[in-house]
Amino acid sequence: MKKILCSLCVATSVFASGDIAKDFESLLNDNFKTIPVDSEFVVKNTDFNCYERGGSVVCSNDGFKLMQGATPFLSADQINLAWSYFYDGGKSGEISIKEALSNIVEKDIEDESSINGIVLGEPLKAVLEMMITSYEQQYGLNSSELTELLVSIIRSKFDLSLTTQTKTNGFDADLALELKLEDASSQIKATANITADIKNYKSVFNKLDKIGLKYDTATHSILMDDVVGSPDDIVGDGVYMKNAEFRLFIDDMSAMEPFFDMFEMMSGSDEIKQIISDTKQTHEIVIKMTINSTINNLNNIKEPDIYINGVYVNNLASQY
Repeated sequence: MKKILCSLCVATSVFASGDIAKDFESLLNDNFKTIPVDSEFVVKNTDFNCYERGGSVVCSNDGFKLMQGATPFLSADQINLAWSYFYDGGKSGEISIKEALSNIVEKDIEDESSINGIVLGEPLKAVLEMMITSYEQQYGLNSSELTELLVSIIRSKFDLSLTTQTKTNGFDADLALELKLEDASSQIKATANITADIKNYKSVFNKLDKIGLKYDTATHSILMDDVVGSPDDIVGDGVYMKNAEFRLFIDDMSAMEPFFDMFEMMSGSDEIKQIISDTKQTHEIVIKMTINSTINNLNNIKEPDIYINGVYVNNLASQY
């Protein structure tokens, strides 16, 4: 599991001067102008401009390029970032982590960030088009309509957006995340929604207090110098993943006929026929999963309940 508290520390330690927007702007432009990915790839960002809007910091720039040597591998026209997860309770100096996190969680936050005008570079397009051809040959999906649709999508522009929501609900704090990808011509749209909550969040924050975490209001950073124990274990045991939902909208369903035919051949069950019939009518595949597990226990949970377009499919797995 990723280091949750360390990540939060990095994210909040940008504010040093009292002008939160300008500090965030300086951090982005000083540290993320050029980002080495490995020996072959590097990300180059244009300058960000940040300002305060309500209780949020909003930043935007004129996009980025992921370069493979001198060749663009991936690029975007614009990045928009929104961030509200910082303490604004009015106290100064070091305060308890419980007080800081309670202030942050109880603000009922909704932030939306996006990357607009994403374009695949020619080397990446070529690789994906070769994969499409290979896949169709391997499974006998000889459909010019399908090929044209997939190639058109690969050569389109995309918008990617991320929305995060936090609100308190009695003793719990509800968390929601939505990730959405859509191509410019609206041929395809994919959405992922994940919901979670912090059960008895004040108890979780109390435990973080007891192991020595502090919050510095001057830098809006989490202080971990005197920590005894593992903050990640506390957070991982306190945050419950509840549900996940994935939606895929495809405008041209006729191009998907080869896939439908293949699935019906693999399983002639009434459930599969119902899913295919519903997908053709709505142009949408909806997968819902009920999880109900802490983050730390995700690898050990029993099989979650899974529905596709409202049809329970757990008992269909043995057919494949």
